[in-house]
Amino acid sequence: MRYSESKNLKQLKTVFKDTQKIYEGQQKAALINYVQKQHNVFESDKKLGDGGVHHYIISPLSPESYEKLSPEQKKIMENESIQWCINSFNRYGFIGALEFNSDKSDKEYSNGFKNVKEGFHLHLAVSQKYKIRGQADLLSLRESLANHLSNNIDRDMRTVLGVKNKEEMEQHRREGISRTQKKNALENLRNDPEYIENDKAIKELNGELSQVFTILGVKHTLKNDLITMNKHERYNILNRKNALKNEMNSIKSDIKGRQNEIKFIDKFIKDEQEKMTSTEKFFQSEYIELKCFYQTQMMGFSYWADGQHGWFKKIAKDRLNNKEISTSEFLSQVAQNKSYWAWVKSDERKRHQIILKQRRSDFKAKLFEMGKIISERGRDRLAVVAIVTIDKKELEKRLAQYSEIGTKYNSHYEVFLKRIEQINQEIDRVRAKKLKLAQSKLQKQNKKQHLIEKILKFDATVGGKGFEALKQGMEKKYQVKITQGGTEADSINIKTKSIHIKKPKTEGAFAHLLRGIMKITQMSENSILNSLKTKNLFKVVKESVFTQFPQFKPSLEQTQSVDDFIVIFGKLKEVHKKREEDYSPSL
Repeated sequence: MRYSESKNLKQLKTVFKDTQKIYEGQQKAALINYVQKQHNVFESDKKLGDGGVHHYIISPLSPESYEKLSPEQKKIMENESIQWCINSFNRYGFIGALEFNSDKSDKEYSNGFKNVKEGFHLHLAVSQKYKIRGQADLLSLRESLANHLSNNIDRDMRTVLGVKNKEEMEQHRREGISRTQKKNALENLRNDPEYIENDKAIKELNGELSQVFTILGVKHTLKNDLITMNKHERYNILNRKNALKNEMNSIKSDIKGRQNEIKFIDKFIKDEQEKMTSTEKFFQSEYIELKCFYQTQMMGFSYWADGQHGWFKKIAKDRLNNKEISTSEFLSQVAQNKSYWAWVKSDERKRHQIILKQRRSDFKAKLFEMGKIISERGRDRLAVVAIVTIDKKELEKRLAQYSEIGTKYNSHYEVFLKRIEQINQEIDRVRAKKLKLAQSKLQKQNKKQHLIEKILKFDATVGGKGFEALKQGMEKKYQVKITQGGTEADSINIKTKSIHIKKPKTEGAFAHLLRGIMKITQMSENSILNSLKTKNLFKVVKESVFTQFPQFKPSLEQTQSVDDFIVIFGKLKEVHKKREEDYSPSL
């Protein structure tokens, strides 16, 4: 049986090779040793154990596609391929590594591996517990890898590789449906009796006018020539008109992009100028503070130096009075000491001036660098403005051509265009109906989520059996582990597929649980909510209430909705509490 490949898989040419052999004992050790010698070795949290292993060789994309990528994009592709392996085989136990094709010899390999030097491939040693049952499983693995890469790389990489992510594929599918609808509408128009009648009348009128011009010998103008044109010539004119329209839309898009680029450059220049101003203000403030600090420090130092000189002079004078030195020696020593302290103060002052001068020099260099960046962006802006001017001139030229062709063509197809307008109105009506249905679906989804939250809020007041049943059902259906209570905060672990809810009786518990299931399973919120049965959940809560309050059962069974049940239960409980207080013995 043959299986069809998706467009993404055909573009990437993903290869998944199973050696179809279980490696045990020495062969297993040799395989693991070979894998560990390669690049970017990675392994699962779960150990391989003593059992045998499979050897899988995976080539995520063709060497031709890999060669088109930049070094950064190649790194992203390698990391995403490793991440897919971890997501796919983590719970079975494996060890894997990346090997570049350039590391291989010139030997040729079968099954898609040849003597190519571009690209890379992965080696995986996976536990024998993982089974591949045939071509269907191999195709599923290749499709899974291709989809993972397409959905986790950026738009530029998708354009280079020629693949689409989920949203782009859905948009392409919708456009295909829209084209089919328009084609069917045109077919219906051609078969419409009114259109056939109008077309016949136009053809007869054209023939009559042509005969009149021929009889009168009047030379046909360009407009009159249109009357005698066949459908192929008119179709060519329409094609030219549509081509010009597409060119104009492309030019307008380019102009819009350039204008956004100009806005971005203007914002960048403005931010740099503001940054430059704030830097200058900060420097001036800091410079003044440092200058004041040095002046204060210099005053203190001068005062201290003068004091030191005073002490020296006093000591020298005592030595003069004691006849230890002569008057000339006294004057010479005092003069030398005074000169020394004057030199020290001058040196300290120069040091301060050098520091201040260096600060100002650094600041000027910083301002020059910022000014240079602003000037470069200004030149970029002028270049973009010049391109926009050229595009606008080209747009004016195309507009003139489009207007000329439109003037020639519109007079001939008024009836046809009127029918096309009716078709477009019908399509708009269908789209509006579709949008209304989508909004109704969203409202229904929100209403269901609100109802579940209301049931769980009520359930929290009567024991929490409903939340427990909901938790067990989700664990079984989505293969996740849900824990609750303790001191650990709310958390979601995609790797271990576990969700922790600290306080299950709070209002946000269900929203956290729903968010966790969405992240782990990659399912939409709508799909998860559709799988939940509010009737079964409310049934569990009702049974819990009837078990605790059997006397309320006759009254509560008569309720028609969840709101009525909750309101009547509250009233019955209040009456029950009041009766207990009335019949309780007084102290």
